[in-house]
Amino acid sequence: MSLNGIIPFETAYTLIRVLIGVSLALIVAIPLGFLLGGFFKKIENSLNPLLRLLEQINPLTLFHLIILFTLINELAIVLVIYWAVQWPLLNNTVTGAKNVPSEFIKIGKSLNFSKSDIFWKIQLPSALPYIFTGLRLGVIFAFLIAMGVEMMGMTTGNGLGYFIMHSQETGYVPDMWAGVAVMTILAVLVNYSITLIEKEFYRIENLLF
Repeated sequence: MSLNGIIPFETAYTLIRVLIGVSLALIVAIPLGFLLGGFFKKIENSLNPLLRLLEQINPLTLFHLIILFTLINELAIVLVIYWAVQWPLLNNTVTGAKNVPSEFIKIGKSLNFSKSDIFWKIQLPSALPYIFTGLRLGVIFAFLIAMGVEMMGMTTGNGLGYFIMHSQETGYVPDMWAGVAVMTILAVLVNYSITLIEKEFYRIENLLF
């Protein structure tokens, strides 16, 4: 199946959906996390009950609601993956922004750091461990949701989840297990890539600062 292109084709569909959903979550959740946890903490306290409520919404249930408004399956899939990823990423970013040592910020101010310097040289590096933890959790959720939506048959008939479900329904059990194995390996590789990126961030940070 790898040689005839079936597995790479289905893998590419799932991976692209996951990467787009995770990218959207990074763009939205990290800035929002710093705004709520680092700059406007009182607003975060006010919004916290609403955020906890929204976090409980099942992404797979939300998929049907989104598709009613968008009428585009692929867009709905990406938005549902984004929804699942953003919560662990947002929560961990808020926690990281809140736990930046105040002494570091005071030292930065005493050295006449601008607000931009304080963010890039103190707040962001201090929050990175929390952000990467949220990202790793988010990627796990992204693959679970992608597989779930694809297995629901609400896609264009492509993706590893759809391939696994179709193989099961048609009695091709070896193909089904091949799809499960590839999905697992793919998730592990992406998670390992995030770990390498995290180490590279710390290496660059040590060189610069």
